[in-house]
Amino acid sequence: MSVTYALDESFGVIMFLSDMSGRSPLYKKAFVFFSSPISRELVSHIKKDATVLPRIGALREMNLEYFAIDSQVFDALH
Repeated sequence: MSVTYALDESFGVIMFLSDMSGRSPLYKKAFVFFSSPISRELVSHIKKDATVLPRIGALREMNLEYFAIDSQVFDALH
């Protein structure tokens, strides 16, 4: 079974690595999407676990942060 993770930068990665590492992960394949830019240190932390790397189907930054200006309009940060 595959899973899709929609994460913020820090806490979500710890849970993701916990779910996907080791001999018997919770899911066969993970598609990971971050709502904001991810730091190089965090990417290095993910790369350190060799059991997780082959189980990652996607690792992307979505940059979905925005400020609501009006009830019907918004402005993207990036």
